[in-house]
Amino acid sequence: MNIPLAPVLFGLLPLGHLLRRWRNGDAGKALDELGLRVCSRQYLGWSLGLLVPFTVLFWGAVQFVPPAVIRDPNVSVALSSTTHLSLAAVSSTVLYQVVLVTFPEELFFRGYLGGFLLRRYRFVVGNTVQALVFGLFHSPLVLVDRRLGALVVVQVLVGWLLGWLRYRSESILPGWVMHALSNVLLPVLTGL
Repeated sequence: MNIPLAPVLFGLLPLGHLLRRWRNGDAGKALDELGLRVCSRQYLGWSLGLLVPFTVLFWGAVQFVPPAVIRDPNVSVALSSTTHLSLAAVSSTVLYQVVLVTFPEELFFRGYLGGFLLRRYRFVVGNTVQALVFGLFHSPLVLVDRRLGALVVVQVLVGWLLGWLRYRSESILPGWVMHALSNVLLPVLTGL
């Protein structure tokens, strides 16, 4: 079985934080600090509402990138990387994106890193730093082709919006919903 490395790496620090707090009898506090809590439906609505402008932003960034670059095997664009859209292909892509890509990224970037930075610094500083680190994580796209830089800029902006959702809702759930939906739906909606 081939286990992707990113989810394991993104899960180590939050898991260590949770276990350390658990030993001290503060597991509930650790869950709160990581944003692992239920939030109000209002913020889930915000995540769905923000999906529309994000789709437009993503589509605009893709216009700068030649189709041959997007279809490069080194560039992962969710559903478009499958050769056919069978129920099995779509189901496995959705499961992969929701469980192995977006949840670990949200847990690490908005839960662990963002939670720490938001507790330590003002919102603007903490959220901007986590968004820049999120963009840095996506920056290897530029190594494939410099024209993918527009997508990295979009990733920074989206990271900031997801951080804002986490800050307002005190939960990673709305960001996770938006992140998962965008990773699954954007390639289909933008024709990639």
